[in-house]
Amino acid sequence: MEYFTERQIHPRVRQIIDHDVYMFLIEGDKEAALIDTGYGIDNIREYISQFTDKPIKVLLTHNHGDHASGSGWFDTVYLNDKDLPGFWNNNHREKRYERMHTHEGFEQYSLEDYAPDFTGTILPLNQGDVIDLGRITLEVIEVPGHSFGSVMFLMREERIIIYGDACGRRLGLLSPGHYVSDYLKALENLKQFDGTYDVIWRSHNELVCPLEVLDDCIECCREILNHTDDHVPVLRHGRPVFAAKDIDRSDRYEKRLDGRTGNIYYVDENAR
Repeated sequence: MEYFTERQIHPRVRQIIDHDVYMFLIEGDKEAALIDTGYGIDNIREYISQFTDKPIKVLLTHNHGDHASGSGWFDTVYLNDKDLPGFWNNNHREKRYERMHTHEGFEQYSLEDYAPDFTGTILPLNQGDVIDLGRITLEVIEVPGHSFGSVMFLMREERIIIYGDACGRRLGLLSPGHYVSDYLKALENLKQFDGTYDVIWRSHNELVCPLEVLDDCIECCREILNHTDDHVPVLRHGRPVFAAKDIDRSDRYEKRLDGRTGNIYYVDENAR
């Protein structure tokens, strides 16, 4: 059974599915881009070679293990500098195996199935950078919060934006230093791009996200800072945290009870 699955979601874009995370293979006239490298199990480089013979740029939305662990299959990746420490902390093949191999859906994979340590070159991704693939471009927008170096990619010609994990249904501000006030500033910067895209793609759960998710998350930030949010205790990856808006606990996506989309999960020490 093949590890990855895929589907064509746009004439120039394939969604590559790795368990519960999505990667995107975008093909321009001159080059292709792979957005994220997944959990690093099985060789994503070999897998995507069946879909394109163009040179491939590997662009990482952020450094988390479900998005960047397959980077060792490549010689060069692009990543925001603020996410470099976390990237290198996750780079050890044995540690990735120890962390993942007992999780449901990963038990059957051996150490040899995991991507090797990354030993190549990391090039920067910064606000305003434009990657030209030939008749299709990817503009970098920094939206720190979920990680210190999270970025999005705006495909202006297609009026599509790839949010990754940087904004969505269960945005987590859980690690030390990931403050709500800083995230609010990042979202307000993203707000200036309103009107340049009609479609949002995310990296988990439903692929397409409603446009109002950004306004939802801005509202959540402001209410957390004003101590007027719902402040609902929830579990995130087995850890007790708080949700800004109350959720349907019977729903696999933990949708908001009020029917809106964007929500923020946070710890009290970051509520400033």
